[in-house]
Amino acid sequence: MKVDVFLMLNDAEEKQIKKPSCSKEWVNELKDAAYHAQDLLDEIVTDASRYNYLEAGLKISPNKASNLMESKLEEILHRLEFLAKQRDLLGLKEGGGGERPSQKLPTTSLVEESGCSDNISVIPIVGMGGVGKTTLAQLVYNNKMVIQNFDVRAWVCVSQEFDVLRITKTVLEAVTSSTSDSDDLDLLQVRLNKSLVGRKFLIVLDDVWNENYLDWEDLLTPLKSGAYGSRLILTTRNESVASIVRTVPTYHLKQLTDEDCWLLFAKHAFGNRESGGYPELELIGHATFNIVSVQIHNCKYCFSLPPFGKLPSLKYLSIVGLDVVTIGTDFYGTTASGNKPFGSLETLRFKNMLQLQEWLPFTDDNGDSVAFPRLHRLCIENCPNLTKGLPDGLFSLKALVIDKCQMLVASLTSAPAIHQLKLQYCQKVLWNELPPQVLKCSISGYDALESLPMDNNHCLEKLEISDCSSFLLLPSSGIADTLKSLGVKNCGKLLFPMHQCYASLETLCIRKSCDSLVSFQLDLFPKLNHLDIHGCQNLQSLSVSNQGPLQHLASLRSLEISNCSNFVNLSQRGVASTQPGLLRVDNCINLKALPEQMHTLLPSLGTLSICFCPELESFPDGGLPSSLNSLEIFFCDKLIARRRGWGLQGLPSLRSFCIRGKCENGESFPERALLPSSLTSLEIWNNPLLKSLDANELQNLPALKKLGIGCCPNLQSLPEEDLPTSLSFLSVKKCPLLRTRCLREKGEDWPKIAHIPIIKIDEKVI
Repeated sequence: MKVDVFLMLNDAEEKQIKKPSCSKEWVNELKDAAYHAQDLLDEIVTDASRYNYLEAGLKISPNKASNLMESKLEEILHRLEFLAKQRDLLGLKEGGGGERPSQKLPTTSLVEESGCSDNISVIPIVGMGGVGKTTLAQLVYNNKMVIQNFDVRAWVCVSQEFDVLRITKTVLEAVTSSTSDSDDLDLLQVRLNKSLVGRKFLIVLDDVWNENYLDWEDLLTPLKSGAYGSRLILTTRNESVASIVRTVPTYHLKQLTDEDCWLLFAKHAFGNRESGGYPELELIGHATFNIVSVQIHNCKYCFSLPPFGKLPSLKYLSIVGLDVVTIGTDFYGTTASGNKPFGSLETLRFKNMLQLQEWLPFTDDNGDSVAFPRLHRLCIENCPNLTKGLPDGLFSLKALVIDKCQMLVASLTSAPAIHQLKLQYCQKVLWNELPPQVLKCSISGYDALESLPMDNNHCLEKLEISDCSSFLLLPSSGIADTLKSLGVKNCGKLLFPMHQCYASLETLCIRKSCDSLVSFQLDLFPKLNHLDIHGCQNLQSLSVSNQGPLQHLASLRSLEISNCSNFVNLSQRGVASTQPGLLRVDNCINLKALPEQMHTLLPSLGTLSICFCPELESFPDGGLPSSLNSLEIFFCDKLIARRRGWGLQGLPSLRSFCIRGKCENGESFPERALLPSSLTSLEIWNNPLLKSLDANELQNLPALKKLGIGCCPNLQSLPEEDLPTSLSFLSVKKCPLLRTRCLREKGEDWPKIAHIPIIKIDEKVI
């Protein structure tokens, strides 16, 4: 019967095209009935499979389900019979042109062509965490028919960090079956765009959270070259993510029904025995099975908490934005004899509880605190009126976060095993000394704190201190040999210990702190990899002692000095003791020179960035290191004015060059013999004097792939001669005279740039 109906439907659709009088309503009604019939058959097959699967362990009576199926079947048969009686009136027959039509697939099809306006269909799968979104996507991705239908496939695990560069690179490597070392997003997108031309692809982005439309635009742009029928599947918990990118209706993956959950639970709990033989256990199981995570967020009419402590399997509990005033004994509930409240709980979070005033502890008949025996992580955030609330006896606690709880009075003595501690703007949370096992510690907003009491801690690896206006001293013993990362922010009174050697320190960041620091002695940090000093207004220089060899600071990979208005000297001896791959100096208004013999002292320097240093006039004698592959010069007027003496053509490794700021006597750029032929990326910004680009000099850059021009209001046109044929990406931003000249097919300069694969004008791809 089903085949006959589809044949008749095929004939009706053909007649509707040739003969408009054929009833459109009748065709739509027949379509609906036919597909309902096929969906019912699929449902019957699915249920039959489920009962076959369960019958080995459970006795299931299918009578109720069978009755429901019979009712649905009778309804569909009546509809089909009624429609069949009208067939002769419409002059329809079975088969139309004699071809057997393809049948509708029982689910959303990845292989049949959709009516999407673009070549790509974006299919979102939305559902709560753990419901099976990834599993469903994997089944589709590995399906034999799906594999045969697509030229290329790629799977990317996205998670909460939506990194367009990483995703693009992963897809490109899957498409080309080769790896790429480039981190230039524009170039990677050009390669991906070319690799997908005319190819039908399937890409899965798993666990997506990002709601930024512009990020999605950047990601999807190179995919549009794919062949018609290409598919992008994304799995997400967030409906708004799906709404941004979907081109077809969202597929919502619903939770298992309570009945199916219970059947699965009973199968594992009772084995081959019937659960009905254990009525008490069955009652308990129905009430509590499978609850391991609970999140209650922003329920504005919820003023008290249920007895979550009675849930024996609960591992994660998050309560956010409730107007609860007191967390009392009801929160713990009455548990069975010998059981402890929250016996399995590992993570507990209270956040944005603006009305919460107290959190009462739970004690047994002997007065002992017995709740939370397995709690590993406790977070109390933005509860400004909470006065007391840190439970006693948290002997398993590994991580504690207390943030913006200004009234909370508590002590850390009840949590001796903490490994991670974060205390921010909660000055009344006190400790006699830092717990001995803390590895990571972050302290913020303690106005009266002068030093860290931590004589018994000999394992701290990461320390961050910020907004502690009275903080004076770092620990003088104990952590100097173990500390690997130190960050200090807005601690102006801190006296940085220039007599103490930090033998293990790898990362050091000082921001708007240490007002008395004049000279920073590099050789006190023999293993330092990254040094970032920002806003130290009295810092004048980096230095090393006059004793000992210089090679013991070769581990330094990045050195950044910014917003240090009195910084005047990158001493030759100090820099010679390091081998940074990155050197950035930003907004140091009194810096007048870079280290002499820089080209030999820094043989490993890969990136050099000099920004807002108005007194810097030239590079040192001998020029820059030949290893340099990226150079940025921003708003250094005196240095830019002497650009003809930079000697960049002697840098065979230079690939990327960006210049920002006006070029005196430079209405045309680049000037003759200024740039090396090795350049692959050139950016010119913020030059109000620029009127034209020198075509001859650009032609001398045969490897150039990316050209960016921005904020050049007097740039009148692109060169009359052809731009380099190697160019694959052109970006023009805030250049009003060029905007209309570069319009696709219409602008005067369009013939000059039409060969470039990707063109962006004011951030819009044309």
